[in-house]
Amino acid sequence: MSPKAVTAIVWDFRGLDTYFETSVLFIAIAGLIALFGGAISIDPAKCWGCGACTLVCPPNALTMRLEGEKIVLEYFKGRCIFRGMCADTCPANAIIVTK
Repeated sequence: MSPKAVTAIVWDFRGLDTYFETSVLFIAIAGLIALFGGAISIDPAKCWGCGACTLVCPPNALTMRLEGEKIVLEYFKGRCIFRGMCADTCPANAIIVTK
């Protein structure tokens, strides 16, 4: 086997290793956020359905959907980055960020 072939094989392996390490790092960060990041609490009785929280949420962790004739606020914890902009924006104070 030529030295160039050996070098190519080693670099291919390092590339796969880098992808693996990067994916493990992202999974570890997501796990830490899930453990220590907190959560938001939504009081559906207070929510007016204005949608202000959905407009300011950077990762779109909050969405509005129509259920019959009622507007329902949905929260996706896996997307949430816990900035609290939704709670600050809510005019009805229906969202509380817990840490």
